Amino acid sequence: MDLHVEEFGTGGAPLVLLHGLGIPPSHLVNLATNLAKSRRVLMIHLPGYGRSAPLPSGQNVLDDANALVEVALVDRRVEDAYLVGYSLGAYRALALACSSRLRPRGVVCLGGFAFRSDVERAMFSQAVALAPPLDQLVEMFIPGFFAPGFPGRNPGAIAVFRAWARELDRDTIFREIESQLSCLDLRPSLTRLPVPVSACQGTSDGMVQPDAGREIMRATGQLLVRYREFPAVGHGLLFEAPEETLRFVLEMTTE
Repeated sequence: MDLHVEEFGTGGAPLVLLHGLGIPPSHLVNLATNLAKSRRVLMIHLPGYGRSAPLPSGQNVLDDANALVEVALVDRRVEDAYLVGYSLGAYRALALACSSRLRPRGVVCLGGFAFRSDVERAMFSQAVALAPPLDQLVEMFIPGFFAPGFPGRNPGAIAVFRAWARELDRDTIFREIESQLSCLDLRPSLTRLPVPVSACQGTSDGMVQPDAGREIMRATGQLLVRYREFPAVGHGLLFEAPEETLRFVLEMTTE
């Protein structure tokens, strides 16, 4: 099967955007549009999202989906693009840089992680056990997704977040959630990664462990120069700190 890829812009080294778990590609459109003012941007619709079909039953939503991303980029001759991943998309970007045929110029992690903590696995295990409808699942994650106080001050953003439940494929979401219970710790592989890695994270992020971004950078040995924290920002970087996130991506991918 082929993945749908949206393209924006024409200039500079290409950027590939990878969305997160339960996060439709539409979440990245504003970022893609702004980056495209000076860069070529490719936004991947991962299996079961947007205009890409779900993976067949029995295929792995991490490894097999990443293989399809690799094929899509090789076919478009952008093996050397920057990989810019949000949340689980950042984990995918790191995994692709470690083990695929791609030769990325660098990896940019937005609210990303290289491993899942016991606390996170417990959260996902509870979601699997409850198996609620998607609209209820979205409600479960609002408190951890946004910084305290943000939902009350920004009802429009919360309405967009809730509307995602209508865009998502339930089977794909729960297969991805289940994958988080056993996903590999990438940190040992990151010590050998020969490309620049950068990461940013909100200090009020409740969806990944508090030092997830720092752990990525510690593993790569690039902590001092390529890591950024956004004070009082949650996991919703593109809702809560869109301009800061845009500047970070541009800074980390400018040659």
